Amino acid sequence: MMERVPDWLRRIGIDWRSGIKGAAEAALALRLRVVVGDIVQAHWLAQEQAAASEPLAEARVRDALFARLPALEPLVATVVSQEIAACDAMLDHYAAAQNAIAAAFGRDCPLGTPTAFDLGLSDPHNRRKSVSRLEFADGTRLIYKPRPVAMEARLAGISEWLTRSGAPYAPRLPRVVDGDGHGWLTFVDRRPCRSVAEVDEFYRHLGMLACLFAVLGATDCRCENLVASGVHPILVDAETLVHPRIMASPRHDLMATELFPRQVVGPNGQTITYAGFDGARDDIHARHWPRLHRQTRYMSAHGEAVRRGVAAMALFLRERRAAFLAPDGPLDLLASLRSRVVLRPTSMYEAVVRAMLSAGPLARAWPPGDLIARLARYNDPCLAGHVWRRVEEAEQAALARLDIPYFLVDSGTGDLFDGEGECLSRGAFAPPIQGLRRDFDECLASAETFAARQM
Repeated sequence: MMERVPDWLRRIGIDWRSGIKGAAEAALALRLRVVVGDIVQAHWLAQEQAAASEPLAEARVRDALFARLPALEPLVATVVSQEIAACDAMLDHYAAAQNAIAAAFGRDCPLGTPTAFDLGLSDPHNRRKSVSRLEFADGTRLIYKPRPVAMEARLAGISEWLTRSGAPYAPRLPRVVDGDGHGWLTFVDRRPCRSVAEVDEFYRHLGMLACLFAVLGATDCRCENLVASGVHPILVDAETLVHPRIMASPRHDLMATELFPRQVVGPNGQTITYAGFDGARDDIHARHWPRLHRQTRYMSAHGEAVRRGVAAMALFLRERRAAFLAPDGPLDLLASLRSRVVLRPTSMYEAVVRAMLSAGPLARAWPPGDLIARLARYNDPCLAGHVWRRVEEAEQAALARLDIPYFLVDSGTGDLFDGEGECLSRGAFAPPIQGLRRDFDECLASAETFAARQM
């Protein structure tokens, strides 16, 4: 794979040497080649084409390119240094967590040195940190998340309560080791279904999860955040539980989970389309849907099973309402945690990054504040103006290093934080956990209405 990726680091003269060795060094080199290539390739080729009548040595192409686009070299240097630091932090976290991982996963001894790494499995946040996969000699695979995983850990507690209480279904979840601002999860393998009945069972389970996630205030439950493992849809990213209400998701209901297709009108009148679980029908997302006889089976063909699942979970939760909402009940497990709040669609940030990497912005002062300022046209009225000003400052800092901006909200207080833990505003939102208690009956009623109609 490495040989197929041009060595852009060498071409542009960026020194990326670090103390990282072995399999991690090889994975980091590949990651940097891809990341740097995404930034510079089009500009390099344009520079070569401009000098087509007189082919130039790489050093002369590089010098001419950096002279024409003065923001390019320091931008690449920043991205490379932060990618290295993120990889270094991941390795340090693994070294410190080996015993805890072994204990949590029922092993007699630590896994030892990883034999392979897959870096950059998510959008980059908080100084180019992203999800990674580690593989070991015995075939074990772990997922590293460079963010708090307390939500995943507490969701496991809710699953245990559901099992004890006789629920029709309880989420199957990866095992979790919660670190300090990061965490480790077992890798979930995709497994096919063996019959049409099993596919129906998968989608009945997905309907039950949709109802549960709705009363837990979830959003962003896109197909890529679940893995199809036989009859079980397994949630592998629970960072957006207890999400505060915003214009794009004004109510706690099934539609807010983003498992089902819908369109909403956002700030400034733009239409936001959520494709739902069936949305991205491509090979990249294939592991997230059930398969039968090597054929992908989509939700749209199993609507009755989804409807039955929603109805079953709604009935159970209504019957257990008092216990679920009790001060020491399962919902209370999510109190006083920080969850991700999605203030703008990721696609909006991605569009700004693409515009920032065009020749015009790279030829002038960096970062291009005029491009980033366009985001303000879509400020959601859920936040006060002075709060948005703090958010915009954080967005500019993140986008300047080509991060996707990342924000957290405290479920108990509504305080808003940037991804690195700096408080941007106290009480920016009404406390989300209180909103879940208040809206519980309305949320179940909407689920029951959904279940009563044919999809």
